[in-house]
Amino acid sequence: EENCELPPWSLNRYSCDLFNLPDLDTELVDVQKMLSKYLLELYDIGVTMLRIDAASHIYPASLASMLEPIPLDYIVQEIYPQLLEIEPLTLEKGIALGAITDFKYGQRISQIIWNARGESHNWTDRSKHFGELATFENYFKPSPMKGASRRCPYTIWNTPVHDSKAMVFLDNHDAQRHRLKKEPSDILCDAFDGKHMFECRSTYKFGLQHV
Repeated sequence: EENCELPPWSLNRYSCDLFNLPDLDTELVDVQKMLSKYLLELYDIGVTMLRIDAASHIYPASLASMLEPIPLDYIVQEIYPQLLEIEPLTLEKGIALGAITDFKYGQRISQIIWNARGESHNWTDRSKHFGELATFENYFKPSPMKGASRRCPYTIWNTPVHDSKAMVFLDNHDAQRHRLKKEPSDILCDAFDGKHMFECRSTYKFGLQHV
């Protein structure tokens, strides 16, 4: 049963089972030691960089306790920008631990390459703007800004993560899964048998809104 009821999201997101998924209790010392031991074994066989999925659902102090014994070269935490913008302390603690995903980077790049469908519901040819990719930083300052840059002609221009701590990328599976697609059929993919590949109601194919 779902135990991540709202409110208070800012508190219980650390200890609840998100979306009813099986979860390790990272607040237990024995669990922390087990995970730290596993990470150390990975380090011993050559793993020197680590991406922490859903890092915002683990207390920063607990995460630090597990990571401190391992001399990793690079750590990046998946934290969504909406959370960082309203929780400055989460941003501060995340930066202290390592790098943070910059989900807005791909959106900023995409504005140069194409316009999303506007009132005309047509795509706009923006090939003449492609040269702006070479002067990207002139349009989008990588450090947080309190106000929009006067010379920035785009609507998505800032990021809560400073460039020195940002792990940039264009897109990822979560963002793709959440985008709306066409209405699915009534065939569910829970017991997928390979016979309805293009018809079943897949989370990855149609997004959470249709599951």
